[in-house]
Amino acid sequence: MAATGQAAELLKVGGGGRKAGLADFEGVITGEVETNNYHTLQQVADMALEKTGVKVGLGAFRRLFKKHGLKKHKCASLPAKADPVEQREFYGSKLSGMIAMAKEEVIQLFFLDASHFVLGGFGLLGSIWGAARRLLETASSRRRYNVLGALGFATKELISVCNSTSVKKAQVVALLEKISRQSLFAPVYIILDNASYQICALVKDKALELGIHLVCLPPYSPNLNLIERLWKLVKSELRKKHYSNFDESTAAINSIIDSLQTSLKDNLDSLVTENIQLYDGVVKINDNSYIIPKTTKAA
Repeated sequence: MAATGQAAELLKVGGGGRKAGLADFEGVITGEVETNNYHTLQQVADMALEKTGVKVGLGAFRRLFKKHGLKKHKCASLPAKADPVEQREFYGSKLSGMIAMAKEEVIQLFFLDASHFVLGGFGLLGSIWGAARRLLETASSRRRYNVLGALGFATKELISVCNSTSVKKAQVVALLEKISRQSLFAPVYIILDNASYQICALVKDKALELGIHLVCLPPYSPNLNLIERLWKLVKSELRKKHYSNFDESTAAINSIIDSLQTSLKDNLDSLVTENIQLYDGVVKINDNSYIIPKTTKAA
């Protein structure tokens, strides 16, 4: 059945000819979309019906969004307690200079952090081919495989210490010693967060003994720690397969880490760059959502 009245006018969005008939609705609809979180076009259509009384097909909203330059963007997380100004200051006064020196091989720059892979904490995402829907048994164990790693900015190589118990100061000391043995040509600087086991007296004394410079990030600043991108890559690879036991999942983690310098090298190179995401340009649009009008990355 052909649309009539206001609905027929709404369907003309972006269709050329005489002026589209959304003069009374475009601002309401686009304003609502820009200040709230709508995941699907159907949600937008339901909102438009509630606010304007107009009911039309989803194609009308596609044309409306195209007209106003609205696109579907992938969401990103904003650290809840991060201080954007402090992060910008840290980048400008310390991190950018260290990155520049690492590129010139004046120093060796590492980003340190631990990732804890819990059996059952990552599972198969997506679909499986077959004649019927597949159900996969979840892991009964909650054992975890800990990888404490230091990612070289220039080399993109990961130096790590692994175990299946916990990460404590002894593991950090072991990692520092491992880094020292493999880093002979330039002073070593390590970017790390303020976890107590990473900046305790024992670790600081060992770093001093080895001539390693520890540089602590501002609180709640995972976006400044480039090794987080490596962990994200490893976990995305893990989710491509189901693991039935701890040994199988551990072997897979080790295999993926070994592949970072071979089959996954291009992926890692594209992720670990000097483009650092900062948040001092964000604009609040509602209680817990923000936008970046123009991507605010470190210049």
